[in-house]
Amino acid sequence: MKNSGFTLIELIVVVSILAILSTLGIAAFVNYSRTQALNAAALDVVTMLQTAKSRAQSQIKPGGVCASSPLDGYKVVICPGGCPVRATEYGYELNAVCAGNDELIEERILPRGICFRLCASLSGRPEQSFFFSVLTGGAVFAEDRVIRSVSPLRILIGHRDFIRVSQLKSIRVYSDGRIVW
Repeated sequence: MKNSGFTLIELIVVVSILAILSTLGIAAFVNYSRTQALNAAALDVVTMLQTAKSRAQSQIKPGGVCASSPLDGYKVVICPGGCPVRATEYGYELNAVCAGNDELIEERILPRGICFRLCASLSGRPEQSFFFSVLTGGAVFAEDRVIRSVSPLRILIGHRDFIRVSQLKSIRVYSDGRIVW
């Protein structure tokens, strides 16, 4: 009598191959998902910088504190240790600057697992800001070093792993107002 079917060894080989292929597929999907989250976070920061630049150039004046004061420009503040409202998360905010006073327009928090570069060491570092003046639209950087018009200031955003930053996205802001990423 002839038996037709698969032997136990054949089934084990097929199941093993399917397990290996599915593991590779899941790993690729997780990597793709992390990359897309990083791209989206970098794009959000660029959008916030572009919004500040656009509002400064068009001289849009928000209400509130700025209603009776002259508008100086807009400032994007990178809060590496957390913005004042949420001190435990990495965020950034858009402020209108009127007569030297900041008025919060919008605040955003980076997605979970994504932070500004050197996550652990940035918490003690002062916040970094980009000011876009009303008349020129150029950028002024608040940093410890001297800014030259040919060397941009970079914002690095990366995935936060346990110890290291595994992937980075670089955003460059030039003193003439150009934003490149």
